[in-house]
Amino acid sequence: MHWFKGDTRDAYNRTDLRISKSWQPSAHTKAETALVIQNAFGPTYQEFYDYHDFERRIFATFRLKYD
Repeated sequence: MHWFKGDTRDAYNRTDLRISKSWQPSAHTKAETALVIQNAFGPTYQEFYDYHDFERRIFATFRLKYD
């Protein structure tokens, strides 16, 4: 593949972790909360562009579903 922009990058490994808890607050409702860690164990790496550094990212999610 030849890219018009960007640069050649070294190979990298990335580990993402996700832990979640689901529950049913009522008969017609389901809920889930989760903690996500992207690039949990690896060093910062670059994807495609020189200025795009991908560091460790941590975020929480909440989902509510009505049946």
